[in-house]
Amino acid sequence: MRKMSSHRGFTLPEVLVTVTIVAVLAAVMVPAVINQVAKGDSPAVGNDMGGIRTAITTFAADTRRFPGRLSQLGGSTLSSSAQDILRVDFGTDASNNYHGPYASITSGHVNPTGAVFSDSLMNPLTTRNICLRDSTSLGGVLGTSKITAAQVSLLETALDGSSTTPKTTGAVQWVETVAGTVDAGSVRVCVTTY
Repeated sequence: MRKMSSHRGFTLPEVLVTVTIVAVLAAVMVPAVINQVAKGDSPAVGNDMGGIRTAITTFAADTRRFPGRLSQLGGSTLSSSAQDILRVDFGTDASNNYHGPYASITSGHVNPTGAVFSDSLMNPLTTRNICLRDSTSLGGVLGTSKITAAQVSLLETALDGSSTTPKTTGAVQWVETVAGTVDAGSVRVCVTTY
């Protein structure tokens, strides 16, 4: 005859109670964890743009001119035909004064919000700011910005202190012809002045 084992498994009610408790805990904890993760976005964006600002100003301190492209911050050398923010060749001084890399950027830039910036830096004609601009994809007449309205809002909160500041002032500027969308090529995130 066989002996009955003294070990027994869980009963169906015990398993159901355990699963219910785990489901209730998950329903309470998941939103709380997601909210805590989102709180890190604003400081991460600020630190990211601060790092780019530091790289640009260090580059300028060495070369005595501001870069024309983000990728110029990431190389170990600078071509004499590379152009600065004013579209003037660096010339022979480039190899003597460049002490890069200044940042780990080799082309455009994707910041912590997922916003995609173009490699070329811009200098709006009305100010002495150096700004990152949105990268765009072709499609339609004007193309599409690779930065969403939600990402612009996060940038605004992180860099200008509020997502309700006017779209045409502050460090973050953009055009919104259709509510809830970003006009392609209109986003500017100004990181430093010269």
